[in-house]
Amino acid sequence: LNVPGRDRLERMLVNLERMRWISPEDDEYLMVNIPAYKLFAYNSQDYLWDMDVIVGTSNRRTVAFSDKMSYIDFSPYWNIPPGILKRKVIPAMNRSSSYLARNGMEKVGKLTRDIPLIRQKPGPKNPLGKAKFMFPNTYNIYLHDTNEKYLFKSKNKAQSSGCVRVADPLKLAKFVLKDNKDINDSIIVEKMNEGKENRVVLAKKMPVYLTYFTTWVDYNGNLMFSNDIYKRDRKLKAMLMKNIVVPVVKTPENKDKARSGTI
Repeated sequence: LNVPGRDRLERMLVNLERMRWISPEDDEYLMVNIPAYKLFAYNSQDYLWDMDVIVGTSNRRTVAFSDKMSYIDFSPYWNIPPGILKRKVIPAMNRSSSYLARNGMEKVGKLTRDIPLIRQKPGPKNPLGKAKFMFPNTYNIYLHDTNEKYLFKSKNKAQSSGCVRVADPLKLAKFVLKDNKDINDSIIVEKMNEGKENRVVLAKKMPVYLTYFTTWVDYNGNLMFSNDIYKRDRKLKAMLMKNIVVPVVKTPENKDKARSGTI
């Protein structure tokens, strides 16, 4: 009620423009709405289910793009990115010789002459949790489980380094592997808890759309709004409405402004 109707209308126009950029034609697909902190599953245009997700912070934003999921790594290793190595891991190693062992990490090579290649073993301290859902892309973004489940209780779910953390990896794994005839629910659970990395290739690739909608209509027909967490609406609105002239509505207030020359 505290937001002017014009602002709501402009936001809807901005998101209608975004809708023109994607047109899923697949029988089944996954769609992440970044500002809504939600992952949706669809069959054609029919809603199936959804779950909460954690997305990138304002400084490490999740990119909007589409690709096809091709495999899952259960009980995955975490290959620590160079940025985190430089900022956190290497300084901690310099302070304590037992840092790697205490955190289930190991050296597996070198990134450069001075920077080691380090990975974290599968286990309870691994930030990828029990499953990593891969659709290889140039952004190095993927879906994964997390060992920080408490974040899903937070109102602000923009707390990752860019990848998308899913609330229910078991449900997601069952959905994308249902065409794998040699995989059943008990095997999925076993692989998630095996404690060693195990890759399963999807029998049928699953399209994944990472989108940015700050307003949309839900499966019950309700108009929904979310916060513009990456401040993208203003820039797109300026581009769309650059040449639009908005008439001034004649109200007693505007008449007074017109007389004084403020309109």
